[in-house]
Amino acid sequence: MPQRVEADGRFARPYAFPAGSNSVEVRDAEGHRARVQHYESYGGRSRPRVRVLLSWDSDHTDLDLHVITPTGEHVYYGDRTAPSGTALDIDVTTGYGPEIIASPLGTPGTWLVYVNYYGGETADDAPLTTAQVSIVTDEGTPSEKLQSFQVPMRKAGELTLVRSFQYP
Repeated sequence: MPQRVEADGRFARPYAFPAGSNSVEVRDAEGHRARVQHYESYGGRSRPRVRVLLSWDSDHTDLDLHVITPTGEHVYYGDRTAPSGTALDIDVTTGYGPEIIASPLGTPGTWLVYVNYYGGETADDAPLTTAQVSIVTDEGTPSEKLQSFQVPMRKAGELTLVRSFQYP
């Protein structure tokens, strides 16, 4: 996923890596690459049963992740934490993401994942952008499942059902 780099070389946004071995590849505009391997053990934190990640390919744009749990809880930037513990980590409004909604319980039933194209820097500035949504269930276990989808987002105000899925 694209990530903005600040003038001092730091990444503009934090990113939560899953348990286990992870690698990060960084490419600059000239095509140079650097790869780093690291291990994140979750250090005592409870592992989410369901994690939904949204990133997109346009800077200075705002896409919003919406998840509706099987019990009808609607988690998004306007209601970031549900009684079940399902929560949005950060609302990114300036491009690329990631926005992550995670559920520690993984309520059984049908989950709905939506993306809303909120807009660009101005009301008239909302370019075609491609959203990438990844759904991870039972992360870090033998039952782990990863599904990823790319969705073209054409205009501000567009709300798109990306996927419904059953858990477990």
